[in-house]
Amino acid sequence: MIISSICFAGIQDEALSGLIKCLCDTLFIYLDKASKSIVEGELHRLVDVYGKVACKCLCSEIGALRAYFAGHGSKAQGRHALTALTWACLATDCNEVTQKEVLLSLTVFLAATAADTHLWRCALKRLHKFWTVHPSLCDLHCSIILSLEPSLSVVCMLAALCTKLLKEQKSPSVDVQAKMLDVYCKVVLQSRTAIDMQLLGKCGSIFTWVTHESFSTQLLAPTLKCLLRNPDELIHAVSWMVSVLPIDCSRYSLDILKKSVGLFSSQPTTRDGMVGLVSSLARQTSDGQVAFDMLGQLLAELKGLKLAEQRVSVLQSVGALGLCPLSDGNRQQLSEAAVRGLQTYIRQENHVGTAGQAIIQMGYWAPTLSSKAMEDLILYLKVTMF
Repeated sequence: MIISSICFAGIQDEALSGLIKCLCDTLFIYLDKASKSIVEGELHRLVDVYGKVACKCLCSEIGALRAYFAGHGSKAQGRHALTALTWACLATDCNEVTQKEVLLSLTVFLAATAADTHLWRCALKRLHKFWTVHPSLCDLHCSIILSLEPSLSVVCMLAALCTKLLKEQKSPSVDVQAKMLDVYCKVVLQSRTAIDMQLLGKCGSIFTWVTHESFSTQLLAPTLKCLLRNPDELIHAVSWMVSVLPIDCSRYSLDILKKSVGLFSSQPTTRDGMVGLVSSLARQTSDGQVAFDMLGQLLAELKGLKLAEQRVSVLQSVGALGLCPLSDGNRQQLSEAAVRGLQTYIRQENHVGTAGQAIIQMGYWAPTLSSKAMEDLILYLKVTMF
């Protein structure tokens, strides 16, 4: 009622700024849905009545909130970030300076919702509605986003824009696609610290339009470099990227494996990342010969590892090659080669636990063996184990 009277009577800019500040200060006070809805409605009314002046005041207030959410955060913070994002979507002034501030806030608030899948989806839904109702602002945001300082939050916002384009069955220009991949390379593949995988995992849509040409010219070299320079921090990010690529990686899988196979002798988390990377490469490799070469590379690596846990990681990766989407004939041949290789390895393995892991991996390959090979495997197991 009070704000309704104010909107009717009109107030000076200073008073309007103070009123908007008071409303925004309720972000961490009003936690129930009804109160939040009332605050949102009053902010919306002020923006409708006072236009650009109210937008400027609102931008200032939501900009002050960015620091609180800059470190991404918890599910509790995500709820507050979703409310702040909703308020930011009320600032519809098309001034480029204003919208740059709005977009900076939106990127931070969106990233802060990533801790909870439901909150993330709600944030995307509100952003998409905002851009649909205001298509001119969507175009403006697309032009501004690539000029912002690269960060993981910016990658998230690019993913949100890509998701909207996908829903509308549209695609960005080739130039924009290239710039998006450049941002990804700078933020992720050239990072010197570990990447927030919870946040990165929400960004797969930026690879929607990746082709063999764009991967080989923009992503392959940085990927190989990061596996050499900073593998402990980035191995999981590389594994995730490979898993979401829309292309068959057969022509790159062996090169990536050769550059990273030495990481099996690294620390436990990195070894786990290597198993994940091999699994991701396998799922994206449909060329039978490449799969055979990868198997040979892994079996050869077993010979140089001294610690049992290192050999276990390699053996798990051998089993992961079974994920390759091969034709029936190639899959059967690969299965038989894997079982033969594991049998050869067991003969020279003195560690019981590691030999047991090799037998477990044989079990993963067994369903695709030929009848003759299966009979031979059963006989081998009887002789070996009993």
